[in-house]
Amino acid sequence: MLVPWTALRPSLTAKRWRGGGLGFGAASSLALIAAAIAAPAVNGGLCAVAAVVAAACFWAASMGAVPVFEIAVSQASELLLRRYPSCGSEGEDATWNDKGVPAPVIFAAPWLITLRSGTTLVPIWPDSLPPAVYRRLWVYLHWGRAAASEDRNPKPPLSETSLGADARIA
Repeated sequence: MLVPWTALRPSLTAKRWRGGGLGFGAASSLALIAAAIAAPAVNGGLCAVAAVVAAACFWAASMGAVPVFEIAVSQASELLLRRYPSCGSEGEDATWNDKGVPAPVIFAAPWLITLRSGTTLVPIWPDSLPPAVYRRLWVYLHWGRAAASEDRNPKPPLSETSLGADARIA
């Protein structure tokens, strides 16, 4: 394996972004409620929007834990993803096997990598993997995909280009 099977850990960065989003939503809801109360006439539309924002914040805050995944890059340069086996989960999901399933890359940047597995988006934050493993994965995604595209469309030799033909004439 180019990158061995490694379990994704809970990310503090993701928790901070989630907390910031929840705080922003709660503050927006409170501001809408205050604006609705301060209006001379009761504004039903503003109260409805405030209720929807508050319900969305409560729903997002009550979401359960996300499943834990393992990630690896095989010798065939294939990015693989599988659910991390937890206690008592044998036979829970028959579609996931020990070899893992290929996971296409949706987004890859030094601060976040996102993979798709079926309908699930799996974010990989830098602090969710050991630093050396995240670096190896990022280098593979950044340089491995670029090298593969260059191999599929090789550039013609200089002698076959118009520059090469003009150089031979002169």
